[in-house]
Amino acid sequence: MKIISGSKTKLEESIANKFIQIINNKSNAKFLLATGNSQVEIYKNLVDYYQQNIVSFANVITFNLDEYLQAEKYYTDSFSNFMKNKLFDYIDIKKENIFFPQEVKEYNKKLDQIDYFDLTILGVGENGHIAFNEPGSKITDRTKIVNLTASTIQANFKNRTDYPKQAITIGIRDILKKSKLIYVVAWGEKKRKSVEKLLEKEITSDWPITYLLKNKNVILFTDLEI
Repeated sequence: MKIISGSKTKLEESIANKFIQIINNKSNAKFLLATGNSQVEIYKNLVDYYQQNIVSFANVITFNLDEYLQAEKYYTDSFSNFMKNKLFDYIDIKKENIFFPQEVKEYNKKLDQIDYFDLTILGVGENGHIAFNEPGSKITDRTKIVNLTASTIQANFKNRTDYPKQAITIGIRDILKKSKLIYVVAWGEKKRKSVEKLLEKEITSDWPITYLLKNKNVILFTDLEI
């Protein structure tokens, strides 16, 4: 595992540039994408590159890590809506090349048809979760339905009484098995504990991020001094 620390802005530009490099070398590149504030500026950079005619996403294929259940009911909160607003609506990617988890068996079948993702981008939670693989998740887990934890609800739906209670997420197994290269982004002090647990190099289900030590091609990007 490699660690790159420095200016958040510069690191976000570097990550976006990696996407462009991959696409320019392989127009039908496949990406496994995370949804959240940690990725917003990276996606913005990709939109800027597209608008400058530096890259085309016409043949790119994307899978997303997770989605809330009842996404239609909670569409404003859905990850598909987030991705449309932050990336997909502003590039030339084809709708038929965009995939979100909606049903467990169906998504696993789609994943089985993928040889590998050229780049997987992950965020990390304060408790070390990746995607919606919360503490206690197994390294053998595939796509699964999870109940949202109290901390996730507090972080995402503060002061609300109506919100999704469950989500569907790709499991640890496919993240590790299907990713040719994994980029993990950890911005800000709230992510320090998760980063420190990764640096301890002890794999434990209490901190799912530590499962990434099983993949040799992982790069952690952080603006923390470590």
